[in-house]
Amino acid sequence: MDTQSGWEPATRIPLYALTGGRTVPELTLRLDTQVRTLPAHTVTDLPPEPQQLLDLCEGADRSVAELAGTLHLPVPLVMVMVSDLLKDRALRMVIPHPTDGDHRTAMVNAFLAGLQARWEVTSDAGC
Repeated sequence: MDTQSGWEPATRIPLYALTGGRTVPELTLRLDTQVRTLPAHTVTDLPPEPQQLLDLCEGADRSVAELAGTLHLPVPLVMVMVSDLLKDRALRMVIPHPTDGDHRTAMVNAFLAGLQARWEVTSDAGC
């Protein structure tokens, strides 16, 4: 720490550096876009954040919103990383089948359950 100014140099890089300064994904994605890691992908030597994203999508469908929340990263940054990994064929987009029911309702219910569990909200809280 600099004792004269009280300023301590940052030990982290700015988040936009992970995407080369890009804030808009090349592919059109939505918050509920679901992705999964392709088993035979050949992408290697990734920075920690994209590698964590790939690990989370290993064997499970994950939405962009879920990835951003789990990784504690801004949604636009995650969208750029997902877009890049889709283009590199490390991820594939998952299209829900019409027979799967309303996947948006299920996703919203899971999101609400997660919020309730995190903040211990009860259904009789008067909301």
